[in-house]
Amino acid sequence: MRKFALLIFCITLVLASAAPVAAGNTKEKPFHAELHGYLLGFNTDPAVIADRCTDPSNTWAVTSFEGWGDVTRLGDSYAYAEHCSYIEPAFTYGEGTLTLTGANGDVLLAVYGPGESIFLPEPLVGFTDGFTFTDGGTGRFAHASGGGWEHGSLNFDTGAFSLWMDGDIAYQK
Repeated sequence: MRKFALLIFCITLVLASAAPVAAGNTKEKPFHAELHGYLLGFNTDPAVIADRCTDPSNTWAVTSFEGWGDVTRLGDSYAYAEHCSYIEPAFTYGEGTLTLTGANGDVLLAVYGPGESIFLPEPLVGFTDGFTFTDGGTGRFAHASGGGWEHGSLNFDTGAFSLWMDGDIAYQK
């Protein structure tokens, strides 16, 4: 079932990337980000889970991260991300939101997941998923579109993570 859901997600991502860009956007351009930061924590409050996740009975926490790094079209940036961490299948997550804020204050929004963890030598866990830019950023990113793939690792001993994003983006100049 998990492979089927991942296949459907991949097909949806490919179709979404082939869709026409929002009016006023320029053609798609390459996008890359390299971010490093820390796991902020696991919010297990049932009220927060119920408010944030579509299937609260299958979610054990809302997991959040913050990081910094170089983002194409934004430069040095701050990142805040959170997602729903699922009970079944184990080590999976989804309904992720990502906010990237450039040094000049421009904001770029994205959603990510579903994804799954990949076990690496302890204490590292790897992850991979797709992301899509969403309306609602600021300035030239108010109606950004595009997306791609992200992958990274999390060190459970230190809480440190690294994330790489590659794809395409279209936005207002």
